[in-house]
Amino acid sequence: MAEILIIEDEVKLRQELEVYLNNNGYLTKVIESFENTLEQMNQFDGDLILLDINLPNVNGQFLCKEYRKNSSKPIIIVTSRNNEMDELMCINYGADDFVTKPYNPLILLARIEAVLKRVYPKEELIINYQNVCLDVSKSSIIKNNQVIDLSKNELKIF
Repeated sequence: MAEILIIEDEVKLRQELEVYLNNNGYLTKVIESFENTLEQMNQFDGDLILLDINLPNVNGQFLCKEYRKNSSKPIIIVTSRNNEMDELMCINYGADDFVTKPYNPLILLARIEAVLKRVYPKEELIINYQNVCLDVSKSSIIKNNQVIDLSKNELKIF
């Protein structure tokens, strides 16, 4: 289960994002105090960072640039700034993606999943037993050249 660090100063948005990500199978950690944000980012041992640009005491673009000097952990900028120059600067400073507020939560989730798949690719796991083949990465069973898709619960049980 991937862990995501949320760096967002708007309390309501941060809480909604945390609940949404938790409900979609992610572990979350949040930064609530922005005095030593870069240090907190460097101490984060998870998988991905969601970073706002407009933060108290520090600029998110600066954080992205400084963090990228020591880490290749993926960063997705989530910001109300929606001009091309901000997006270009963030990408040049090392951000992996740029999402503007207000955003569709499903689109944000898809972008998170795409970045995680690209950065942490899963090896295909195929288990063969007698004449049945279980493809874990595709959540399906193949028997007699027939593919049967499994739900998440069915895959866990299998």
